[in-house]
Amino acid sequence: VNKGKWCKYLVSHPKVALINAKKHFSVSEKEEQIIISHMFPFGIEIPKSKEAWIVVLNDKVASIYEFLLFGIIQGKLLK
Repeated sequence: VNKGKWCKYLVSHPKVALINAKKHFSVSEKEEQIIISHMFPFGIEIPKSKEAWIVVLNDKVASIYEFLLFGIIQGKLLK
């Protein structure tokens, strides 16, 4: 795994997500802040609203679930 590329992704992903959101939707300032901070603590922006914290926490729960589910499926497939 290329750690430099991975670190760059963690920092750039929220900015790219915001650009993409603005291409397709009308985005409020609060929504901008939610999008830009959704990678916390890996990204550089700290969530500033309760909605942003809800998105951050749900993102982490979904990520853990997907990681564990993928690991279980991969473990079964490799046996």
